[in-house]
Amino acid sequence: MSDSGYTGYLFEFSTDDLNPADGLRKTRVLAIARSVDEAKQAANAMTSDADLELIEVGTDVLAEARMAGVEHDQAKVVARVDGLE
Repeated sequence: MSDSGYTGYLFEFSTDDLNPADGLRKTRVLAIARSVDEAKQAANAMTSDADLELIEVGTDVLAEARMAGVEHDQAKVVARVDGLE
């Protein structure tokens, strides 16, 4: 697959959780898209329109997303961690 115009995006969002000390569970989502808007749309489809925060963008994230099996114009939840920093 050609990477023409595609890059990797890493998003994070928090949800309430009764177990962690800070009361939040953070989830990370990888996406591959041509723009941040397209990446966010793909990520929102996986997360029920969560309040996504863009954490990182670039070729390193693209490589990580590929290794995780993410395809062009798609997203994948890659981590759900209590108190992720």
